[in-house]
Amino acid sequence: MAFENFIDSLLKEKPDRLILLGDIFDFWRRSDADLLIENERIASKLLQLPLTYVQGNHDYSILKLSQRFPEKPAFEVQTSVTLENEKSRFVLRHGYDLEVFTSMETVGLEAYEAFSEAMCHAGQVGGIIASWVWAFVELVKGEVSGAIRTLLTDATRKPAEIRATLKKVDAFAKSASRAIALGLKPSDILVFGHTHRPFKDERTANTGSWVMTPDKKEHTYVEITDASFDLKPFPASEGAVKASLKYEARTIRPRRKSSGGKS
Repeated sequence: MAFENFIDSLLKEKPDRLILLGDIFDFWRRSDADLLIENERIASKLLQLPLTYVQGNHDYSILKLSQRFPEKPAFEVQTSVTLENEKSRFVLRHGYDLEVFTSMETVGLEAYEAFSEAMCHAGQVGGIIASWVWAFVELVKGEVSGAIRTLLTDATRKPAEIRATLKKVDAFAKSASRAIALGLKPSDILVFGHTHRPFKDERTANTGSWVMTPDKKEHTYVEITDASFDLKPFPASEGAVKASLKYEARTIRPRRKSSGGKS
C-alpha cells in the first residue's frame, strides 16, 4: 500500500512534523472500533511520528475521540494549522468548508458538519442514508429541504475525482478573494486537500489524495522546509489500479428510495 510505504519512508527520514489534512481514515458508515482495528498497522506507525491530524469531513469524529483524554492525547488533532518558514506563512486545512462555501451555501457549514458527524456513526447501510442522520442534522439547522438532502447525498455518492463542483473549490482557493471568506491574510499560502486534485502555485497548494484511479501513477504531498515549499510525488503501489476499479464500482450506486430521502 502506497500510504504505508510513505509512512515507512518518514519513519526513516524523521521529519520535524507530519501534518495529515484529514480523511486518511474514512469513518463514514463505519464503526470507529472496526475501522481502527482494520488499520492497526498504519495507526501504530503514525503514532511513532510527530503527528498533527487536521480533521476532515470523513473523519469528523476524530476530534471528539482525541478530546476524551485531553491531558494525554495519542496525537494532536486540529481543525486548522498555521506554520511559518523564512519566507511565508502557511495555513493548512482539510478544505470541506471551501466546498460548502462554493456549492452548498444553502446547506451551511454548521449543518454540513452535523451531517459529517452523523455519517461517522451511521453504520454500514449501503447506499441508503438512515433517517436518523437527517433528524440529527435538523437538530442543528432546523427542517432540511429536499434540495439540501440532494446536495448532501450527491456528495456521498460521487467520489471527489468525478465531482464537477469541486473544480470550483480549486478555482476559489486560488483567488485573492478567498481571504474574505477564509479569514486569511492576502500573503498567506493556503494548503488543503478534499478535492483530490493536486496542484501548486505561488500562494495555494492542493496535496492531492492517496485514493487510486485507473490512470493514476503517483500520489502527491507537500513538503515545507525553512526556505522551500514544494509539491512532491510518491509512486503508487503495484496492483492499486484493480483496487481503484473496485472502489469506483462500490461508491457509485444507483439511487434508491429510503424513509430519510433519496440516496
